[in-house]
Amino acid sequence: MNAHPPHSAIPQALSEWSAERLSAQEPSFIDLLVTLAQHKVVVIGCTALGLAAGVTIAVLVPRSYAYLTTLELGTLQQGSASAIESPEAVIAKVTNVFLPVIERSHGETIGEPGFTLGMDIKNPRGTNLVVLTSKGPVDHEQEHVTLHQRVAERVLNGHKQQFQMLRTNLELELEQARRAAAALKDQAATLVLRRALLEEDSTRNTRRLAKIEGEMARIAGNRDVASKNLTGQEQVLTVMMLDLELARERGKQDELDRQLTLGMKESRDRLIRDEADLQRTEQDHLGQITAIQARMAIVAETKLVDEPQRSQKPVGMGRSLIAILGVVVGMLAGIGIALTRQALLNRARALNHHRNTPA
Repeated sequence: MNAHPPHSAIPQALSEWSAERLSAQEPSFIDLLVTLAQHKVVVIGCTALGLAAGVTIAVLVPRSYAYLTTLELGTLQQGSASAIESPEAVIAKVTNVFLPVIERSHGETIGEPGFTLGMDIKNPRGTNLVVLTSKGPVDHEQEHVTLHQRVAERVLNGHKQQFQMLRTNLELELEQARRAAAALKDQAATLVLRRALLEEDSTRNTRRLAKIEGEMARIAGNRDVASKNLTGQEQVLTVMMLDLELARERGKQDELDRQLTLGMKESRDRLIRDEADLQRTEQDHLGQITAIQARMAIVAETKLVDEPQRSQKPVGMGRSLIAILGVVVGMLAGIGIALTRQALLNRARALNHHRNTPA
């Protein structure tokens, strides 16, 4: 009959087995290094395979280049907010309208119905620039350049009509303003003529007044002579006749005085007012012409700043980075395999130890 171990030996064996399990599940850093040293062939092999895979991918996968096209949107007046069309609207139109049509047409041409270029469209902050960007290998350069040109032509043609309409309207406004300014010059020439005629009338009336005053002096002198030398009825008649002539000349003198003092003054004042009004109107028209010319100088047509072209250097991960990434991935895979293998060995040893331990 077999002897059974004492009851106190069973808990002790279970405790040792649990400790061994805990040690196997939570190894220390030293245990990790020992495990990697034991399986260094696996780690080194996986690292070498990762390096080989990274180098192979870096060599076989074609390098990707960026293809860029830069458009500068035309402006209606100073400031980025006054573009012919906002950058956001252009980006939305290209993304949702122009690009899908161009891609579908190109896909049908090359026999790839689902062809997409993967174009990225951005607007640098605070500018009227729209940058078209796509990526692809060197042997697809002509394809990218052609599609960039088609997109740019759609934008340019759409803005060209708006620009020409605006330019035509500004030219008409400028021509009308210049015609109005020319008409004002004619009015200014008329005012100069009016001033010359007014001065001529003033000079003529002054001469007439001097002549009338001379005639009145002559009549007064004749009257004095008649009063002294004539007598009787002859004196009376002569003096009366001379008084009538003197009164008539005084009437002419009063009329000329009124014309010189009142009529001429009113004409001069009216002429001065007309000249002042004309000068203000001329200044206003000159200001309008200057403003229109300034707008015409600011108004700009949408244009290509940079033609579609390939970047000088490839974009994305370089070959060295791909190789390094392959090494890292291979090393991690080797470490994972080594740890998994060691964990399975530890588990098998623990099970064997438990089975060989007497109950």
